[in-house]
Amino acid sequence: MSRAQAVDRARSVEGLTVDETGTVVSIDGDGRAVLAELIDAYLEASGDLAAFMIARRFENMPESDLPLPDPIEKHI
Repeated sequence: MSRAQAVDRARSVEGLTVDETGTVVSIDGDGRAVLAELIDAYLEASGDLAAFMIARRFENMPESDLPLPDPIEKHI
């Protein structure tokens, strides 16, 4: 998936506003629900590769009680 395709996917998520570079401008509503929908959109588009890349990002974040989808969790 190209950067432009990834940005388009992110822009398709309700409650998420993303600029042309992929930077999140705003999140409206439940941030966890928006994140879950974004993860689902990327998993649908790119499957296990997306799960691996998302897991790498979560590894570098501070501890969170956010439950991750199984495809992500198996890569952490």
